[in-house]
Amino acid sequence: MIKVKIFDESFNIDFPNVGQLIDIESNKLLYSNNAYSSLVLSNSKGANIALDLIDSISTFIVLIPNLKKRISKSIFELSLLEAQEIVKQYKEIYAPWFFEKLEEINKIQEEWLAKDDKEKK
Repeated sequence: MIKVKIFDESFNIDFPNVGQLIDIESNKLLYSNNAYSSLVLSNSKGANIALDLIDSISTFIVLIPNLKKRISKSIFELSLLEAQEIVKQYKEIYAPWFFEKLEEINKIQEEWLAKDDKEKK
């Protein structure tokens, strides 16, 4: 579990479960109008800002259900400057923690696959 602070409120976040991870990734496609991979390939400054917003909002809307209630307007109506607080918490706190845990899971899967390959031989 980690803690992020958004708009002067702290939220504890657990590692996403299966349903939450699927919802997060689905939101990325939804919020990008199915253009997520095109934005990645574009690599323009605007696309990179949009990707940061999409990643952080997609993640925190799922993992912090009360976040919507704490914002006086729709999260999509925030100014780019207001939204930077969300992006900053995502990039500095959540993403490093999440990707470290994901790497641990990936190593376990690789060990399982290697073990299965040895047993087949």
